Amino acid sequence: MDSAQAKLFAESLEKAVVGGWTVEGVYGSGKSAVVFRASKGGVHGALKVFHPELVERYGRHVQLERVQRETNLVGAHHPNLVRILGGGACANTGHLFVVMEPLAEKNLQQALQEIPPENIASIAAQLASAARFLEDRGLAHRDIKPENIAISADFSKVTLLDLGVLKPIGLSNLTDVDQRAFIGTLRYSSPE
Repeated sequence: MDSAQAKLFAESLEKAVVGGWTVEGVYGSGKSAVVFRASKGGVHGALKVFHPELVERYGRHVQLERVQRETNLVGAHHPNLVRILGGGACANTGHLFVVMEPLAEKNLQQALQEIPPENIASIAAQLASAARFLEDRGLAHRDIKPENIAISADFSKVTLLDLGVLKPIGLSNLTDVDQRAFIGTLRYSSPE
């Protein structure tokens, strides 16, 4: 989705209710979704709503499967993994969505030059712990990169984000949304 499509999609959902979450503003957009500030019953969340064109292009059942992978983590908690609050298919709008805890921190890419060298080992250990937490649940993240890591202002805590590319370990017949064997960001991926 390009920036013009994202803007139109965001405008179409201004003040809408998706899955019981009231849209209150826009955080940003990616290639497949727009992320909104939203609330439900006094709880604030980051509401990721998938663009209908993406859902249509790759098949609703495929995208629902990806949403389900994320929502399987509702109630699971790790201090270095973004908390998933809910998600699914909205009965009223038909939109597919995932809701996460909102985070105000910069991403690691934005803070990379400011990180004290003495914090690097702790950052790596926290990321490894979050990845292990997912692995213990039979999931691989597949796109760990600076843009998908939030970091606290004092550089003491990181949070792994963007769980949209989770894949169950060992399921080779699982079809991904974009029909490719490789998912992730090439420059951050291992050679194999």
